[in-house]
Amino acid sequence: ASPSSSPPLTDYVVMWIDPDPPRNQATIEQMQRACSSNLTVVSVSSSAEARSWLLRDSAAVRALIAADRLRVITNRYRKDDGDELAGVQWIDWMRAKQQQQYHSVPVMLFCSQEGYSRVSGSHNPGKRVIVTASEQEAIRFASFQTTFAPLPQPSFFAAMSNWWSAK
Repeated sequence: ASPSSSPPLTDYVVMWIDPDPPRNQATIEQMQRACSSNLTVVSVSSSAEARSWLLRDSAAVRALIAADRLRVITNRYRKDDGDELAGVQWIDWMRAKQQQQYHSVPVMLFCSQEGYSRVSGSHNPGKRVIVTASEQEAIRFASFQTTFAPLPQPSFFAAMSNWWSAK
């Protein structure tokens, strides 16, 4: 799918950030076969293009998030897009306080076995962040076979306390 298309809400959607999308084609086909429903994979080549896609049709993206039908895969390294830190920076952006609307979206940093030790510290399933070098794990993640516990919702009192302390 091209980044400009809006997926139907009956689909499950994976946005995959990688500067070399053709190298992922065989894995994408396996993901689509493994998914029990329609799976749309949106390939983008940079963090900027990924942010643009998320904002382009924000109502559709919000609906996908609410239905737990959106996941993101990022590679580890992108030249001139964070270089060695590209994948980790993407995760940090999606989990930043200002990006609360994306906190429930599962994110996978999919990298080579050689690069895994550099980024494995970002692995945090409790926050729906997976770091792996396993193609089979990536296929399970993208075909929505990997499940996550619901994120804890802030209590009313915690929200009021945060609001009050911000004044």
